[in-house]
Amino acid sequence: MNGAASFIIKSVINDGIPSEVGRIETKELAIGESDWFTIELEAFPSATTGMYYLIVDNESSENMFDGAVEDKFNVKVQEESDSGSMALILAIVAIIAIVLLALVVILIKRGQDGTGSSSDMYEDEYEDEVDGKVYAELPTHSDSPAANVDPTMAKALDLFPQWSQAEIQGYFDQGWSIEALQDWVKNQ
Repeated sequence: MNGAASFIIKSVINDGIPSEVGRIETKELAIGESDWFTIELEAFPSATTGMYYLIVDNESSENMFDGAVEDKFNVKVQEESDSGSMALILAIVAIIAIVLLALVVILIKRGQDGTGSSSDMYEDEYEDEVDGKVYAELPTHSDSPAANVDPTMAKALDLFPQWSQAEIQGYFDQGWSIEALQDWVKNQ
């Protein structure tokens, strides 16, 4: 029988209710003749499993094709762009570059300050010991105390020539008296 046909294409998601996705109207075909038809589908809003199509005759409502029996398939929704992963990669690269830049700046700064070279350190040590002799600092004691020294300090400087004025003042600040210092020196 020659004739034209009208089909409704429906999709079924997760064994839900079939929904129409399009229609196909064929031209008049002779007996035994076949033809290919395409239909434009909209993008799937979300990923799903167990999806299939139904092809239904529009005039008789008879199922011409039931994908539930033969052709179930899964839908994976593609990301619109890889900008998220690209941004993450760029952020990691930027952090690494900043850290490396900071290290280079620190090393350059240390080199300019002279603290980065170990030979500078050895030269400084060598300069201190040029002639190999170590000189001890000897306490000095004058017969008359300085003019701006109070009488208690002058007496302490006379009694304790082994200590400087700063050392004696430190003992005074801690609450020591001249008598207590004399007793302590005798017991040592």
